Amino acid sequence: MTVNGEKMTIKQTPNGATFRGGGIGTGKVTMGANGLMHMEYSAMEMSKLVDMLTAFVDRPVIDETKLTGKYQVALDLSMADMMNAARKSGAMGMMGGGPPPGGGAGAAAGGAARPLDSASDPDAASSVFAAVEQMGLKLAPRKGPIDMVIVDKLEKAPTDN
Repeated sequence: MTVNGEKMTIKQTPNGATFRGGGIGTGKVTMGANGLMHMEYSAMEMSKLVDMLTAFVDRPVIDETKLTGKYQVALDLSMADMMNAARKSGAMGMMGGGPPPGGGAGAAAGGAARPLDSASDPDAASSVFAAVEQMGLKLAPRKGPIDMVIVDKLEKAPTDN
């Protein structure tokens, strides 16, 4: 399988999966008895961690750590967080799960659909914020510029049949 232009291999295990490549080294995902999904990565760059965390919150995550190199990363995330990330990515629609509750991209990380702002609120009940803090990092909501593409007009070009 190729992910973001990088080759990745995935092997199913009795209680999860292991994978190699994709810029994260060796990864292992297992389901814990406590209902949390445990994810371990042997060699993850901060840019890859930021990309992954962005899937769990309703705003872009920006790396302000200035950390370089590759790190061992371990995260414990709730199934609700995992499902909401899948909904946000559109994967649930492909699996027959339909759009996120509320009809938009706003099913927040950490449980049932909530207002968009609560997903980026560290006080909201979310295992994402707790998992990041266990690594000695912090997700903090801030306002800042983001790159955006705005399409003013779109016309369908005629094609020959």
